[in-house]
Amino acid sequence: MTSPHTSSFNTTQSTSKAALGTVMDRYILAMGLDNFVLNVVVFTFLLFFSDAFLDVLNEIQRYGIPLNWGMVLVALQLPKTMALVIPVSCFLAVLMTYNLLSNQLELVALRMAGASLERLLVPGLLLGVLATGMTGVLDEVIAPYCHQQTVALREALLGQGLLPVGRESFTLEDRNPKSDALNKVFHVSQYKGHILGASTLLDFTQPGMIQVIQARGGDWAQGDLTLSQANVYTLSRQTSNLSFNHSDRLFIPSVLSASLAPDETVPPVSAANAATAELEASLSEKNTETLNILELFGRLQARLAHGLPVANRSWVLLWEKLTLPLSALAFVVVAMPLALNPPRNNGRKAFVVALGSLFLFYVLRAIAVSVSRSDAVMSSFGGVSPVVAILLVLGVPLVLMTLWGLWLLRQKRYAL
Repeated sequence: MTSPHTSSFNTTQSTSKAALGTVMDRYILAMGLDNFVLNVVVFTFLLFFSDAFLDVLNEIQRYGIPLNWGMVLVALQLPKTMALVIPVSCFLAVLMTYNLLSNQLELVALRMAGASLERLLVPGLLLGVLATGMTGVLDEVIAPYCHQQTVALREALLGQGLLPVGRESFTLEDRNPKSDALNKVFHVSQYKGHILGASTLLDFTQPGMIQVIQARGGDWAQGDLTLSQANVYTLSRQTSNLSFNHSDRLFIPSVLSASLAPDETVPPVSAANAATAELEASLSEKNTETLNILELFGRLQARLAHGLPVANRSWVLLWEKLTLPLSALAFVVVAMPLALNPPRNNGRKAFVVALGSLFLFYVLRAIAVSVSRSDAVMSSFGGVSPVVAILLVLGVPLVLMTLWGLWLLRQKRYAL
C-alpha cells in the first residue's frame, strides 16, 4: 500500500521533471535557432553570390537591363536559394549545438538532473520539423511566385528592346512563351550605340517556311529594326524552293515579337493539328518552376490523360520538390547522435564523419538526378512507370541517410 508521503514525492518528482523538460527544450532550442539563423545567412550569402547573383549580372550586361530592375531580379532569386540551404543549415546547427553542450558538460548536468537521452533529442527534432516547414513554404509557395514574377519582369524588360552594354557583338533569341519553340534568332557582329554592323536574322515563325535576312548594317530603336542592304532568303520546307529578294532599306517593327513578313501566305493548319497545338501549349512543361508540387503533379497527370508525353526532367523536378524539405529531418537524425559524444572523446572525428555523410548524400543525390533524367537508364526498369522508377532512384540517398542516422541512434552508447 502506497503511503501519502510516497505519492506526494512521486508527484513532486514528476512535476520537477516536466519543468526541467520545458526549460531544457527552450534552452537547447534557443541555442539551436541562433546557430541555425547564422548558418542560413552565411550559406545563403555564399551560394547566392557565387551562382544566382552572377547569372543576373550576366543578364544585366547581356540584355541592357537597368541596374535598379536588375536588383529586383536579384531579390526574387533569394527564396529559392534559401530553400536550398535551410536543410544544410539545420544539419550544422544541430551538430554545433549538441557538440557545444557536450563539450561544456551541460549534457552531463542535464543527465544527472534526470533527463533521458531520448528527451535530450526532442529540441533537435523540433528544429528539424521547423526547417522542414520553412523549406516547404519557401519552395512551394514563395519561390514559385517569385519565379513567376521573374519571368514576367524579364520578358517585359527584354520587350523594351534595350541593347546589351559593354559588348562588341550579341545574339538574341525569341521563343514561344507557351511551347518554348524557337521563333527567331538575331545576331549582330558588331555595333556602336544604336548603329549596327553586319546583322543576321533567322525567322521560324511561319509554318512551312524559314526566312534568313542578311544585312550590311542597320539601326536599332527600342526593338524596331531598320536594315540597310538586306538580302532576304525564303526557304520552303515542303518543296525545298529557295526565293531571294534584295532591299536597300528594310524596316522590321518589334523584331523579337512580330513576324518578318506578315503579309506572306501561310499554309492552312488543320483543325486537329490546331487543337493538338493548343492543348500542348496549355499543358506545356516550360517554366514548371512556377508551379508548386500539387499544380505540377496535376499538370503532368493531365498530359498523360491526353496522351501527351512527359519528360523525365519533369518527374525529377516533382520528386525533388518532395524530397528537399524531408532532407532536413534526415540530416537532423544523423547530426544528433554524431554530436552526442562524451567530453573525453575527440569531437573533431564526429564533425569529419558528419560532413563526410553530408558530402556523400549530395554526391549520391547528384548521381540519382543524372540517372533519373536519362531515358536509356529509366527504360531498364521494364514495365515500371517513369514516376515510380524515378522515385525509387531519387529516394535512395534520402533513405540511406535516414537509415544511417537511425542506426547511429540505436548504436549510441552515451556514458557521462
